[in-house]
Amino acid sequence: REKMPNAIIAVCPPAFGPESEVPFPGKLPDSAIWAPHFYDGMVLVGKIWNENFGIEETPPDEKNKGLFGGLLPSPPLRPVFGLQNRIASYCRQLRQKALLADQDVPVLIGEIGVPFDLRSSDGADFEATTAAAAAHTAALEELCLPFCWWNYTPDNIETR
Repeated sequence: REKMPNAIIAVCPPAFGPESEVPFPGKLPDSAIWAPHFYDGMVLVGKIWNENFGIEETPPDEKNKGLFGGLLPSPPLRPVFGLQNRIASYCRQLRQKALLADQDVPVLIGEIGVPFDLRSSDGADFEATTAAAAAHTAALEELCLPFCWWNYTPDNIETR
């Protein structure tokens, strides 16, 4: 603070795993923003877009409930069917990540994006990237969340 009194500190929790579900443990400085990352794991790792099918992590508040009255543990992932349900799933996950700051600070999605070399389930090319990006931005717009779009590499283009 002495050298840069006007600096803004972006606090970025892990994007995946159990640590990504834990609220921030202390008070953030006054000049901090909460900047969680969000990625659709199936799109990121599988590099495929299917608007009719996706997966989402089971929300933390539902993991402890289990299935059949707690007789079985909740699965770590659950299916999502249909484009509007995928966008609603993105909204739920983004909202959960934003609320993990657990205090009154500005929120900026610090990283979000889709690979530019996605393929669709029917083999189409760049249309899959455009459709996946549209679904992600629809969720961001619905929640009025500011974001930083990550393009993976500076020369990330369709022909790459």
